[in-house]
Amino acid sequence: MPAAVLRSHPDITGAVFELPPVGPVFEEFVAAHGLTDRLTFHGGDFFSDPLPEADVYVMGQILHDWNLEQRQFLLTKAYDALPQGGTLIVSSASSCSRRRTTPCPRAAHSSSTTP
Repeated sequence: MPAAVLRSHPDITGAVFELPPVGPVFEEFVAAHGLTDRLTFHGGDFFSDPLPEADVYVMGQILHDWNLEQRQFLLTKAYDALPQGGTLIVSSASSCSRRRTTPCPRAAHSSSTTP
């Protein structure tokens, strides 16, 4: 997701916060897309490490892996780390088996909020 956003908006920079073993794969991907000067990697665990400073946090395909308590923890942590006027964007697929025939529960839909 970050590479697509940066390609569409050449005036911004971005960072990815992910477990440290992902770093080499990330660096290879970023280099292949010509974004090494605009997209950086921050290694860490979002449950135990502080989030890097940012004006916008995007949680893409993260929350569906965790239980309700863990989801609430991650959302609160990100929201609390935002500066005044910052934005939290959540985009997460659902494992909802009814997805193609009926709407999934509200928690499965994307949303954003600003403090």
